[in-house]
This record gives sequence, C-alpha cells and structure tokens, in this order.
Amino acid sequence: MSELATGKRRGPDGLRKPTITDVAREAGVSAAAVSYVLNGRLKEVSPATAERVLQKVRELGYVKNLAAASLTGQRSRMLAVIIPTLYDPRAVGAEPPINPFYGEFLIRLEHEARLRGYAVCFHTGHEEESVQFLLQRNMDAAVLAGFSEWDLPGLLKNPGIRCVLFDSHGHAPEHGHVRTNEQKGGYLAAERLIDIGRRRLLFLGAKPVATSDNVPSERYRGACKACELAGVQLQVMETAVSYDAGLYAAQHIVDMAVDGVVTTADVIAAGVLDGLARLGRSVPGDVAVMGYDNLPICQYTRPQLSSIDQGLREKIRAVMDLVEQPEPGAVRVIDPTRVLRQSA
Repeated sequence: MSELATGKRRGPDGLRKPTITDVAREAGVSAAAVSYVLNGRLKEVSPATAERVLQKVRELGYVKNLAAASLTGQRSRMLAVIIPTLYDPRAVGAEPPINPFYGEFLIRLEHEARLRGYAVCFHTGHEEESVQFLLQRNMDAAVLAGFSEWDLPGLLKNPGIRCVLFDSHGHAPEHGHVRTNEQKGGYLAAERLIDIGRRRLLFLGAKPVATSDNVPSERYRGACKACELAGVQLQVMETAVSYDAGLYAAQHIVDMAVDGVVTTADVIAAGVLDGLARLGRSVPGDVAVMGYDNLPICQYTRPQLSSIDQGLREKIRAVMDLVEQPEPGAVRVIDPTRVLRQSA
C-alpha cells in the first residue's frame, strides 16, 4: 500500500516521519481536531486543545505534507501575491526603484495570512507567466495588487483561479475587491493644505488619466474637488514614484512658485523634502508637503512628513476574509485618515 493509504511517511534518510495520527494520539484528541488546528480552523476546537496539539506538533517535529494534501483534493493553504507593475523581470539594464509601500504590504499580508494558516508565495511578471505560476503550484487563491483595467481580463477569466483584487480598480465581478476610498484620500490631502492657508497647489505623482479609475487618477479627482470648493489653483506634474523623482521635482516646485504639494506616495514626498532643503526652502514655511501611505519613512524625514493613511491593516484583513470566504463581486472600500506631522 502507498504511504498515503497507510498514513506512514518516510524521509530521505528512511526514518519514519510522524503523522497526524501520531500527533492525535500524543495529544489525546481526534485526528479531525489535529486537522482543524493545522488548517487554521481554530474556531472548531478549544484554545486549550489547539495549544496541546501545537505543542505535540513541535515535540514530534510533525510537518504537514502539502503535496499529499493537494493530491487528496485538500486545499494547499498557499496564497499567491502577484504585483505585475513592480518591475519587468525580463528587462535589461538598471532595475527601476521600487516603492517601499510594497514591502510594508507584503510583510503585513504575510503575517495576517500566517495567523490564518496560509503560506504566501510572491510573484511579479507578465500576465501569461502569472497564470502558469498559479495553476502549476495549486494555489488556493491569488491576491492581485495594483492591476490596471487593461491587465485584468485574460488573467481573471481562467476558471481555475480564484482572486482577490487589491488596489485594482478594474471591473471583475467574478472576484472580490479591496481598495481605499482614494478620492477621499486626495481630498483630505488637498484640504489640509488649504486649511493652513496654501493657495497654489501642485499634484505630484503618476499621471492622472481622465478615463481611468486607477489609484493616482482617483486621488487627483479628490484633490481637484477640494480645490474647486475652495477656489484654489491645482497644477499637475507627472513624475515616477521614487525618492529621486521627488528630489528632482523640488527645483520645478520652486520655479512654479507653488506653496503646497500633494504627492501620491510618501517616497516621492521624502525626496521633495530633501530637495527643497538643498535649495534653501523651508518646509512648511515656504512649501507645505503631504505624503500618501503613512509609511514608517514619514517619521524619519526632516521635517516629519504629514501623510494619508490608507488603512493598510484593515485592508489586509478584508483581503484575507475574502480569501477564506469568497464573495464574487464583493467590494470592500476602506476610508483613509489624515496623519498630521511637521511638513503640513
């Protein structure tokens, strides 16, 4: 009989590996209870039982055989995270800068997923590569971060892939969506600058597109609304999402004689602060600056950076809720908040 049929497993050294049956016997519980704990279904057992099972798992050195689980039709407990816009792995030459927001996002998502019994696999690349990555590795679900409308259709039409879209403003009714109310975020940023007396504002970041509901376009619309209500001028300057781009933009900010800057990312704003300081301009005296994302970098800049917190922790919990209990077409929209520091 096979090892799957007998419940016996042997490692490369030929020694028998502990099984669920072994763990159950040592913990004095049923095999089903052990399975519940190992699969993150902690509501099915008492906290004391879960702790006893985990203790025996550690003592026996039990390791779940995910390959065997997938062969018997069980879920793999593997979650793919795909960020296609991060960089092109096939490109030659210097690698482009990467927004530190994605590091914050990945670390917090992995932590929440692990608490729920999932492991995370990260992938970046082209659409056709993403599809193969998902299907070949028997992923339970995929989190697609930052997809644009034109990236979505081919990937999401595959019936073998269950997805949750994060900060992806395309329309895919077969899947769940989690996003921030970006218009409100842009509004809060511009409103703050207006409230402290700024009248010549600049929107700095990825180019807004009139026909798109992607993240920068939505943030721009929110900033426009605040400026329109206050009768304040809002100019636009397109730039890459990087520290160097913000540093370079500082001279243009001085030349344009603006007194308030709404940026689409903290990393851009950090570069702006440094660039303005090098040019002898004070912040917020001459120019007030608002970031976006409220990353740890906000507390390291001088002056410290005011920013819009997009509710990342709450968004990640919403993503994992939709992974565990899929709701096709469900949209979870998280309200951002304003975090004030010295720059505005």
